[in-house]
Amino acid sequence: MVIRIVELHIHRDRLEKAQLLLAEVAPNVRKMDGCSHLNILEGLNNNAHITTYSYWKSEDHLNAYRQSNVFKTFWGEIKPLFAMPARAWSSYSLHYLP
Repeated sequence: MVIRIVELHIHRDRLEKAQLLLAEVAPNVRKMDGCSHLNILEGLNNNAHITTYSYWKSEDHLNAYRQSNVFKTFWGEIKPLFAMPARAWSSYSLHYLP
């Protein structure tokens, strides 16, 4: 399993728009082939700091999503709302650890 973590910092005056975009895209991401989980988190003390966690069956599934119209449309709409560039990374889940 691949876990994709994306950290977004949104301009405060654009936060409501970003929240609407995230709420709109979330069901579509969850329906993508290979996506088994998506969680969207707001910072406890800074709700303009948003982190997404998504679980993918494989890197190929994640890459297919990143090439999809769902992603391209969403990214094109949310990117102008950023206060700083997004940070993202992917990791493999180590199921054998306690």
